[in-house]
Amino acid sequence: MTKFLDTPEKLAALTKEMNNLWSIDKVFDALKEATIKLDNQGDMVNVLKTAYEAQDIDSDEAQKRAEKSKIIAEAIHASNAGDNQFAIAALIQTFGGIQDQKG
Repeated sequence: MTKFLDTPEKLAALTKEMNNLWSIDKVFDALKEATIKLDNQGDMVNVLKTAYEAQDIDSDEAQKRAEKSKIIAEAIHASNAGDNQFAIAALIQTFGGIQDQKG
């Protein structure tokens, strides 16, 4: 995973800052690209598990939920815009409330 998006908090910050971009298409393209990169590198499950744990979800339950990222991965790689939007919405919902506790 890149240093830019190496924690769920950074991905959440990206999601939060996307509201400041001029074009919504650029927002979705950036998030789609980051999601595909996470999936291709095999980091999607780990990032989602960490995100769920940051929301005070038990580690085992977080792992189960994170394993469902295969649905998000399939949707983000799909050729139709509806599936892509589903994947983006799922990620925004997951990461939207995460705050960086370190800084």
